[in-house]
Amino acid sequence: MGRKCSQDHLTVLVKPKMPAPARRFRRSVYHMADYGQYCPVAKATEVLDQRWSLLIIRELLLGSSHVNDIRRGVPRMSPSLLSRRLRELVRQGMVAQSAPDSFTLTPAGEALRPVLEALGTWGARWRPLDASDCDPRLLMRDVARTLNRDRLPPSRTVLHFELTDAVMPERHWWLKVSPTQTDLHDFNPGMEPDLVISTDVLTLAKIWRGDVTWEAMRTLGRVRVTGPRELSNQLPIWWGTTPFVTTGPATADSGGEWERALA
Repeated sequence: MGRKCSQDHLTVLVKPKMPAPARRFRRSVYHMADYGQYCPVAKATEVLDQRWSLLIIRELLLGSSHVNDIRRGVPRMSPSLLSRRLRELVRQGMVAQSAPDSFTLTPAGEALRPVLEALGTWGARWRPLDASDCDPRLLMRDVARTLNRDRLPPSRTVLHFELTDAVMPERHWWLKVSPTQTDLHDFNPGMEPDLVISTDVLTLAKIWRGDVTWEAMRTLGRVRVTGPRELSNQLPIWWGTTPFVTTGPATADSGGEWERALA
């Protein structure tokens, strides 16, 4: 039996605390959070609110399947924790294991795409981006895998990115791109670049997120593109952005706001 507590005119039946052994048993049974609520938001967050889980699903939505590919998208996550999170997502029906080291999304996992799009849009609008958020290696990987391949020139094009504030060996990157293949190198592949793009990491991250445009950043002197004018004018057409943002940031609504968006 519970005990009654009177608060103003409201009578609340207070359930006695669960004995310590029972609490320990409850934790041993549930590997994920258990809010004990019928609310569908609570039920969803029981699966999704553990650290890294949504980022693993993000990587799977972007086409990664092998464990090593997923790890490249979450470089600060330990291999053992990644393995544990993947097992938990498999057990919860979000992910299926298609091979010993390969995973795919189930229909339940794939149905999270609009959820991540909404989260990405909210994050771009309300969470400011800082230079400390920008991992050059992760950023260049995202740049490489989101290029608009169907708009690239038919012949192979080599892009040399110089990230002016990054330290070696993450300062220089080469992208060999064509409509059928994209190769990313952190060393000179021995080919003369068609375009050289010089900018800082934060500015490039903002362009990739869609916070700012190539044209605005070149006008402000934040980006310098060296190479044939015809190719440099096509760069914004080839360029892809994160698929998880559908609107721009709250501050990017007029020409005078571009500088403040980078502050």
